[in-house]
Amino acid sequence: MAASKEWTEGEIVEALKSFVSDVSLTPGWEAKRPQYRLWAARQEAAPALSEIYAAFNDWVTAMEVVGAFSHGRPGSTSREETIQSVRNAMNDLGLRMTQKQYEDWARKNNGVGFNLIRRHFETWTNACAFAGAQPGRPAAIKNREEDAIQMIRSVCGDKPLSVRSFDALRGQGVLSARCIARKYGGWPKALKAAGYSRKDIKTVLNTNGPGRLTATQRRSAGRALVLA
Repeated sequence: MAASKEWTEGEIVEALKSFVSDVSLTPGWEAKRPQYRLWAARQEAAPALSEIYAAFNDWVTAMEVVGAFSHGRPGSTSREETIQSVRNAMNDLGLRMTQKQYEDWARKNNGVGFNLIRRHFETWTNACAFAGAQPGRPAAIKNREEDAIQMIRSVCGDKPLSVRSFDALRGQGVLSARCIARKYGGWPKALKAAGYSRKDIKTVLNTNGPGRLTATQRRSAGRALVLA
């Protein structure tokens, strides 16, 4: 396995897609880090885990960006079951439910634990947004496709952004790139659904680092950091 190559985000995405595809054809294998190490060792060239973490922060995020967890994984509790558990709690407790209130409710009502919610949705705010929203809070956004598309367009502007750049620019009330990627089976597919051209998507994925930002996007980044 070549160690000197500098991998772009787009190349890492393609390598992970190949890994996930191979794993799906291998009995007993799952898209986990030990299996990735074994798979990578057999390839002529593959990004190291450290390079994957540099691009996507952690393994779960990387897998979800390429759509590996879009059909009920991780674990045996599906994303839909997780959303339904949060909705059931909201029916009992009301829409202005805190994470602590949910955890207390889940223990008493055999609800989905918060660790699984965090693996599917990253934050409590994201989980609530997908489950139906809490009125009066900036992050309370209903789970509709047009919402996700509007979020992408409002943050990215005229040109698509990489996962890291999107998350650096987004402010309160905007779902993370990871959550949006789950909805569409991967970040490239989400950008395509938002109307960006295949050429622009390929360009931003093949840019090392967080991607080049326009002057307008850099100014927006400063405002987003203040709002976040």
